[in-house]
Amino acid sequence: LTPFDRAVHNVIATLWEIWHRDKKRDNEYLTPRIIFQVLSGNTEEDKSISSVMRKDILASIDKMGATKITIDNSAEAKAFGYKKFKYFGSLLYIKRIEGVKINGNEVVDCIQVIQSPALYEYAKRKKQIISVDIKMLNIPRFSNTSENIELKEYLLRRIMAIKNPKSRINETIKYQTIYEYLRIEANTRATLLVKYKRIRSKVKKILEFWKSEKFIVDYKEEKEGKLITKITITC
Repeated sequence: LTPFDRAVHNVIATLWEIWHRDKKRDNEYLTPRIIFQVLSGNTEEDKSISSVMRKDILASIDKMGATKITIDNSAEAKAFGYKKFKYFGSLLYIKRIEGVKINGNEVVDCIQVIQSPALYEYAKRKKQIISVDIKMLNIPRFSNTSENIELKEYLLRRIMAIKNPKSRINETIKYQTIYEYLRIEANTRATLLVKYKRIRSKVKKILEFWKSEKFIVDYKEEKEGKLITKITITC
């Protein structure tokens, strides 16, 4: 599983929670476009999706639907007083169907979500759910490729951890950690350095927007010798 799969999984969990809030079942169907709208932070009905992104989202969902997981928190429940939770089944319990109409339009790539994602239910029992305003994902003049979606989600999780008073997460992020998370590779050292510079530029663009929205206070890059190796975020 990749960080992109994680991002798609989190969107499905988010939409499930919204649909079933107050024990109401408002909807149970998804499309790649709906998922992409949330990933990009854009809630406009006419948000377009590229064929590449559509295939990436469908491939991710199919993979997670076929991935079997086991959750057994028996030892954890005993040690910390959590409610016991056991699950044996799919990472996502979904169906791919055709011929469903959403808002009066027949949808080809329709995903039916059968039940709340198990990992989400597990995290909810432990009260380890974070909430972020969707507009923080809508970075101006920022292409929502799979890599960029992974980068946004990683930075969001790190910042929310920094903001948590109970967390010991350091405010400084090593760029090498980000490069490895995004699986950045190249055939030559020169090409790799160019890619690294491009990632650092994206990080600053995201953080600059979040600073303007007062989601963070400030950020500052740091060097080791002549190389820019990390960035410190003040929340």
